Amino acid sequence: TVRQSLDLVATLLAESDEATADMVAWHQIRREHMQRLRQKLADKFKPATANKILSCVRSVVRGCWKANLISRATCRTVVEIPNVSPNRAEELRVVSGEQIEALFAAAMNSTGQRANGGDGGPSPSPGCLRDAALLATLLGIGLRRTEAVELQLDDLRIEPHGGTTIRVFDSGCKCDRIIRPSDYVVQLIRDWIAIRGVKKGPLFLPVNKSGEIIHRHLTDQAVYDIIRRLAVRAKLPHITTRDLRRTYVAGLIASGRPMETVQQLAGYASWLTGSLYYRLTEVAASDRSESFAKFLPKRPQSAEASQQKEYGR
Repeated sequence: TVRQSLDLVATLLAESDEATADMVAWHQIRREHMQRLRQKLADKFKPATANKILSCVRSVVRGCWKANLISRATCRTVVEIPNVSPNRAEELRVVSGEQIEALFAAAMNSTGQRANGGDGGPSPSPGCLRDAALLATLLGIGLRRTEAVELQLDDLRIEPHGGTTIRVFDSGCKCDRIIRPSDYVVQLIRDWIAIRGVKKGPLFLPVNKSGEIIHRHLTDQAVYDIIRRLAVRAKLPHITTRDLRRTYVAGLIASGRPMETVQQLAGYASWLTGSLYYRLTEVAASDRSESFAKFLPKRPQSAEASQQKEYGR
């Protein structure tokens, strides 16, 4: 990784695709070179990648100082060039209704279909149903990846009057929160459970290439990879699991929920965290499509108080 970074720096400094790190006189790099390099990296890469490359260059310059090739003052002027600051306004984004539809279309075609469906035609494979249910849960409940992995089948509670609640262990404040998901989200989860079975354990399970369901935990990375795969199939490679959670929070705010309610439903330690997404509510409020609205959780009901006590919150 360091070698690739330094080779890239060489091409930028020499303005030649043939340049390599071995051709650079690293002890001759000065502050003005570092400033130009920083600007080129900022224009070409995301802040995290640009800062990683700058860090590699700083390490080489420090090595030159330790080898008595440059003075300590010169080394300091070079390494003190600041990192590229992330543009938070560009990084914060929500998923639109059209993008949601594209993601679900990719989910239902992600791992093929089984023959001999209920109407004689093909039916969704276990992988398709799992991916659709996972996507709906992240969009309709706003789970973090860790919370999605830890979600158990027993956390799904069907109430006597027909409603459904989901208990989520909040990894942020180390307590449980109760959410009443929309009927659409509940239906997708039930479709997955119908083929998953009612065996106790994690709600979302791995599915191998043969369509066999394996009863063990998914990993955080597996959840990330599933959403990334769906996003690439939907030709939306920039969408991540965090964007789905932002969409959930922005939707809650756009629907007029008080910030205290948003804090509780999203599992924030402070309502000030959710308030940072107020700017995103313009996108959520302007998207009136059914694809967006049908994922919002239901309003609290009187029965929810008894559920909170039952779950021991």
